[in-house]
Amino acid sequence: GRESKKRSFGPWMLQGFKLLARLKFLRNTWLDPFGRTHERKVERNWLANYEQILDEVLAGLTTQKLGLAQDLVELPESVRGYGPVKERFLGHAQQRQAQLLEQWRNGNTAQFHDASQSNSKIAVTQL
Repeated sequence: GRESKKRSFGPWMLQGFKLLARLKFLRNTWLDPFGRTHERKVERNWLANYEQILDEVLAGLTTQKLGLAQDLVELPESVRGYGPVKERFLGHAQQRQAQLLEQWRNGNTAQFHDASQSNSKIAVTQL
């Protein structure tokens, strides 16, 4: 989809933001006016999935898998923005998550060439 253009509003909009700020206590309750939107449902699903992945990573963490574990748990930091921008970043993060989880579950960890060892060979290269 196409991202919509930014629009500008007058100073009257600040009053609406002040009202929303005062209603902040309603967040994550059944009275939350934005809690049933598609975006919020996707966020809750992403969070639940992330918590399951954290449990899986903690259960199988080894020193060999430390870098892969770090990549997995830092994925949510790559999801930024609002609306269509956030959806795009989330899509990229979900693709990357699927790749990393496959590596995690199959025991594949990237092995990199140690340049300090002159006679060493590259065993596996994963990009």
